[in-house]
Amino acid sequence: MNRAASRRVRRLGFLFGALLLALPQLSKNMTDYWANFAKTANPDGPGLLHWPRNNRAHEPTLVLDNQLSVTDRYHDAQCNFLDTVPEIFSKEESTP
Repeated sequence: MNRAASRRVRRLGFLFGALLLALPQLSKNMTDYWANFAKTANPDGPGLLHWPRNNRAHEPTLVLDNQLSVTDRYHDAQCNFLDTVPEIFSKEESTP
Protein backbone atom coordinates (compact mmCIF):
# COMPACT_ATOMS: atom_id res chain seq x y z
CA MET A 1 0.00 0.00 0.00
CA ASN A 2 1.43 3.41 -0.91
CA ARG A 3 1.80 6.21 1.65
CA ALA A 4 -1.17 8.26 0.42
CA ALA A 5 -3.47 5.25 0.63
CA SER A 6 -2.09 4.39 4.06
CA ARG A 7 -2.88 7.90 5.34
CA ARG A 8 -6.44 7.67 4.00
CA VAL A 9 -6.96 4.32 5.72
CA ARG A 10 -5.72 5.73 9.03
CA ARG A 11 -8.17 8.64 8.74
CA LEU A 12 -11.03 6.17 8.44
CA GLY A 13 -10.17 4.95 11.93
CA PHE A 14 -10.87 8.42 13.31
CA LEU A 15 -13.99 8.75 11.24
CA PHE A 16 -15.61 5.53 12.34
CA GLY A 17 -14.42 5.53 15.94
CA ALA A 18 -11.73 2.84 15.80
CA LEU A 19 -9.38 5.19 17.64
CA LEU A 20 -12.09 6.28 20.05
CA LEU A 21 -10.17 5.10 23.12
CA ALA A 22 -6.91 6.83 22.16
CA LEU A 23 -8.35 10.16 20.97
CA PRO A 24 -12.03 10.24 21.96
CA GLN A 25 -12.73 13.94 21.38
CA LEU A 26 -11.04 14.05 17.97
CA SER A 27 -12.85 10.87 16.92
CA LYS A 28 -16.21 12.26 18.10
CA ASN A 29 -15.69 15.57 16.30
CA MET A 30 -14.72 13.90 13.03
CA THR A 31 -17.63 11.48 13.24
CA ASP A 32 -20.05 14.34 13.99
CA TYR A 33 -18.80 16.45 11.09
CA TRP A 34 -19.06 13.48 8.72
CA ALA A 35 -22.55 12.49 9.89
CA ASN A 36 -23.81 16.07 9.65
CA PHE A 37 -22.44 16.38 6.13
CA ALA A 38 -23.95 13.04 5.09
CA LYS A 39 -27.36 14.06 6.47
CA THR A 40 -27.55 17.71 5.44
CA ALA A 41 -24.66 18.45 3.02
CA ASN A 42 -23.39 20.80 5.76
CA PRO A 43 -20.78 19.58 8.28
CA ASP A 44 -21.74 22.15 10.94
CA GLY A 45 -23.75 21.09 13.97
CA PRO A 46 -24.34 21.67 17.68
CA GLY A 47 -21.17 21.73 19.76
CA LEU A 48 -18.89 21.92 16.71
CA LEU A 49 -16.78 24.81 15.52
CA HIS A 50 -18.14 26.31 12.28
CA TRP A 51 -16.50 24.71 9.23
CA PRO A 52 -15.45 27.77 7.18
CA ARG A 53 -16.18 28.08 3.49
CA ASN A 54 -13.11 28.28 1.31
CA ASN A 55 -12.20 31.69 -0.03
CA ARG A 56 -9.06 32.90 -1.78
CA ALA A 57 -8.75 36.06 0.34
CA HIS A 58 -8.09 34.29 3.66
CA GLU A 59 -7.90 30.56 2.81
CA PRO A 60 -9.47 29.49 6.13
CA THR A 61 -8.82 25.93 7.28
CA LEU A 62 -10.52 23.99 10.05
CA VAL A 63 -7.77 22.29 12.04
CA LEU A 64 -9.04 18.93 13.29
CA ASP A 65 -7.21 18.13 16.50
CA ASN A 66 -8.20 17.47 20.12
CA GLN A 67 -8.92 21.22 20.25
CA LEU A 68 -10.68 22.42 17.07
CA SER A 69 -9.51 25.71 15.61
CA VAL A 70 -9.67 27.75 12.42
CA THR A 71 -6.55 29.24 10.92
CA ASP A 72 -5.93 31.30 7.80
CA ARG A 73 -3.31 30.34 5.24
CA TYR A 74 -2.43 27.02 6.89
CA HIS A 75 1.22 26.13 6.13
CA ASP A 76 1.47 29.18 3.87
CA ALA A 77 5.20 29.62 4.49
CA GLN A 78 5.92 25.97 3.65
CA CYS A 79 3.83 26.12 0.46
CA ASN A 80 5.54 29.34 -0.60
CA PHE A 81 8.92 27.68 -0.11
CA LEU A 82 7.91 24.70 -2.26
CA ASP A 83 6.82 27.13 -4.98
CA THR A 84 10.43 28.38 -5.13
CA VAL A 85 11.77 24.92 -6.00
CA PRO A 86 10.38 24.41 -9.53
CA GLU A 87 12.90 21.75 -10.51
CA ILE A 88 11.50 19.36 -7.91
CA PHE A 89 7.85 20.42 -7.74
CA SER A 90 7.05 21.66 -11.22
CA LYS A 91 3.48 22.20 -12.34
CA GLU A 92 4.15 20.23 -15.52
CA GLU A 93 4.87 17.05 -13.53
CA SER A 94 1.61 17.25 -11.58
CA THR A 95 -0.67 17.53 -14.62
CA PRO A 96 -1.82 14.30 -16.27
